[in-house]
Amino acid sequence: MADLRHALAEFGHDIGIPNLAPGPQGELQLRFPGTGALLGVSTHEGWAVVHYAEPVRYDAAALVLRALRQAAKVPEPAQAVQAGLRSTPEGDWLVLATRFPEQELGGRRIHQAADFLRSEERRVGKECRSRWS
Repeated sequence: MADLRHALAEFGHDIGIPNLAPGPQGELQLRFPGTGALLGVSTHEGWAVVHYAEPVRYDAAALVLRALRQAAKVPEPAQAVQAGLRSTPEGDWLVLATRFPEQELGGRRIHQAADFLRSEERRVGKECRSRWS
């Protein structure tokens, strides 16, 4: 957890949130105030896992299908993306996740993964919204 703690401190410094650290379970989850989206970072069995979850405000099935298709097109195998739908009492969420070897863990690597996942979500959402309008 020391490596994760250091990486999150670097990431927090980069995004303007000082003293960013994992919680008691050894992971971090941030909520974006404007959109309600969530960004999570954790480690598991030698991997660093970054996930981005966005509330679904329209046809969940079409959005997830589009996300799965987009995830399959990622050209770089090292930047593989998993996509799925999570239903909670608060509503449905499109969840995108990527992982990389824990030894690559650092603030810059977390930032790259988060930016990549957010751009994938925006691409999927934009295409779905244009089809429904």
